[in-house]
Amino acid sequence: MIYTDITNGVLLGVSRVNVTCPFGKVDFWVGNNHITFHNGIDMTPIAPVTAFERAKVKETGYNTSAGNFVVLSHANGFETLYKHLANGSITHKVNEIVEKGIVIGKVGATGNVTGAHLHFEIRENGVPIDPLPYLQGKKTIQPYYEYVVIRPVMPMLDVVATQLNYRDKPNGNVIGRLEPKQYYYTGHTDKINGYEWGELLLDNKLVYCALNPLWNTVIMPTQPLIPFNVKGEKDGQEYDFSLTPIK
Repeated sequence: MIYTDITNGVLLGVSRVNVTCPFGKVDFWVGNNHITFHNGIDMTPIAPVTAFERAKVKETGYNTSAGNFVVLSHANGFETLYKHLANGSITHKVNEIVEKGIVIGKVGATGNVTGAHLHFEIRENGVPIDPLPYLQGKKTIQPYYEYVVIRPVMPMLDVVATQLNYRDKPNGNVIGRLEPKQYYYTGHTDKINGYEWGELLLDNKLVYCALNPLWNTVIMPTQPLIPFNVKGEKDGQEYDFSLTPIK
């Protein structure tokens, strides 16, 4: 089948592709392997292979079935796979960011194939889906993006007493004891019954402890905390998590 309406292709400079094997139920043999379901589409001609959308390189490698392959992670659980790439043509390494349309390899005949072609596959949360509507521009994949949130400068509270109680609210129920170390302090203090209650961030939750310099329970340091980043990744997107003081 020849398609001339490829508007979001993965073969550089090619809009007229020959699909030699479609997505879905099939019935053919490749060597001793009986194929009854095809997870992607096979296409020609031989051309440089480009990233379908902005992505992070999840995996590259070789196996006897796929030959040389690249797996890209996009947003919202989407991945694209590129198989049977030519020897020595893979251009990027794992964890590198590739922009949409950047060459990542070249059509080849590596692995278990009958001839040179690209096996292109799209997975949503690990499940293969038909790539054709995406290549035709009828459906889209959201690009992979890195989000950076700068943690504001936060003061620290030095706890010097052993087994200092912390509570669910000022003068509220005791829910645990603080160890002698530094804790994030929101800068917010309530005064109840003559006691000052400092609001702390503990395990991403607000808790409260009594501030009583006369009892030497806590000391407010003069130097604020230098901002730092905590990184994470979920659903194909990388985040820089931070905590913002609640006033």
